[in-house]
Amino acid sequence: MTINLLYSHSRTLSISWDIPISTIHQIESHYHISSPQARPTIRLYDVTDCLASPPRPFLMYEWQEHAPSGERFIAQLYDGRCYAADWGIYHSENNFVPFERSLMVRVGWEQKLSSYPIDPFELLEKEYEGTGQFSAYTWYGEGENHSCSNLIVSENANAYIGEKVLRDSGTLPASPRRRQGPLRLAMLAWEYPPHIVGGLGRAVSDLARHLAGQGLTVHVFTCTAPSSPAEETLDGVHVHRVRVPASPDPIHFWDRVMQMNFALAQRLAKLDSDEAFDLIHAHDWLVFHAASQSAGALQLPLIATVHATEHGRRFGRLEPGLPTWIHELECQLMHSAAHVIVCSEAMRTEITSVHGVHPQSITVIPCGMDIPSRISTEPVITSLPTEPPAPPTPNILFVGRLVYEKGIHILLDAMPALIKHFPELHLCIAGVGPMESQLREQAQPIFKHVSFVGWADELTKQQLFNEASLCIIPSLYEPFGIVALEAMSYGIPPLISSVGGLTDIVTHGVDGWHVPAGNSHALANAIIHLLTHSDIYLELHHAAKHTIQYRYVWSHFAQKTIQIYQDHLPTLPTNV
Repeated sequence: MTINLLYSHSRTLSISWDIPISTIHQIESHYHISSPQARPTIRLYDVTDCLASPPRPFLMYEWQEHAPSGERFIAQLYDGRCYAADWGIYHSENNFVPFERSLMVRVGWEQKLSSYPIDPFELLEKEYEGTGQFSAYTWYGEGENHSCSNLIVSENANAYIGEKVLRDSGTLPASPRRRQGPLRLAMLAWEYPPHIVGGLGRAVSDLARHLAGQGLTVHVFTCTAPSSPAEETLDGVHVHRVRVPASPDPIHFWDRVMQMNFALAQRLAKLDSDEAFDLIHAHDWLVFHAASQSAGALQLPLIATVHATEHGRRFGRLEPGLPTWIHELECQLMHSAAHVIVCSEAMRTEITSVHGVHPQSITVIPCGMDIPSRISTEPVITSLPTEPPAPPTPNILFVGRLVYEKGIHILLDAMPALIKHFPELHLCIAGVGPMESQLREQAQPIFKHVSFVGWADELTKQQLFNEASLCIIPSLYEPFGIVALEAMSYGIPPLISSVGGLTDIVTHGVDGWHVPAGNSHALANAIIHLLTHSDIYLELHHAAKHTIQYRYVWSHFAQKTIQIYQDHLPTLPTNV
């Protein structure tokens, strides 16, 4: 997919474009509309003043262009002025979504302005409210700026892009391209360090690193992150971070997803000409379009890891609009994949019963956990009484996104009963999310006992775990629960609610403790029980560290993943 802007002669610019048919099909699938409804459009901007304060781009020309490729000349422009062109769509009446942007050209100059800002609209976009909604897709339901009411949707439009669409368009090669040597993997994930929102980014990073350590050539394609290079190699993993065009108009989260998928597919296709990938591994629905298009166009096997589902996050209540659309994309990802990986037995059950995936097409591969390099040699229970009447001064810890399904409000409901038993008890909440203001208000009556520390990087989490007596995970929905593994790696017994993948990780009374989900009274009683019985606590402490060391070893799970790859390759690499 390209759009080029060239200085021709005598104040004239040439705009040429070449949009693959698969790109058009992606738009139809994503927005549930036909191509004419999408109103594909080319825009020409004067961007000379985009660095002003406030930035002032000027729309010079705009026309609908249904031809997938072509060229047009724009004359009588101004000498010395800078111009850029966009190809995009109007899926609603007033909102233009750009998918491809040309380099900037100055009229009267022969060369492109490579030294000018990479994207002239970045400063303008930062002024829009709601642009942070892409930082975590579980935020989309909050506030007017996250509404889907202005999106045009056709329920009868083609809602699937995959091998059939690409095969019909004639873009599939005749046969797979395989070379001898290590398996070459293209892994797609919207979240990857340092862009970390939840457990997905950490899990993908650790898996990629261990796959590379076992001899695979691993390329991760993800979205850009502040202060991170577009290309780098980390722990043997080749990381490619793509940029999406900043928008001259306020746009929706759903548009951001589509922009990112275009950029991912484009970057993967360019690199494939050099690498000749053997397989594509997609993580969650946010990268479905890029993964499906790339797998179809390159005729490669597609493996999908499903880390969570919209049906689960919303407890089975899928309202019309965005929740339903996400659910549909999740279904398409699972059914277009050659094999599906999930992280827990609970997830296997869910996608079998809810999404109709055949059990034989699903493999459970949990996340692993590396033992931290620096852990306190003594258990944190040393702050608790060993014999009466020494007063207990325990710290309890919550780490996670501040969203409803994490159940932090349940923990706060339990706090008054805990404070009666432990007047010096302190709860540390590490995380960010849309419920933060609501949770702070809930905690106001006990504010001396609760602190919100925001998002915690690895160094901060290390300090928090080393200071904690218990890690509380009161989730209402939890496909896996990587925080439980993190706590256990520090010897901190996790106290969990009995939901989802948490029950796969933690064995009640052996290396942690279970309570019924959503029950603040039971949660308070369990915390009191563990903080007043140091003998039980110490047993859990030692067992938790043993569980991590012997059951959740990343190298083992990486090998299981490689086996799935090999099972779905037309031929096998010789030295993997």
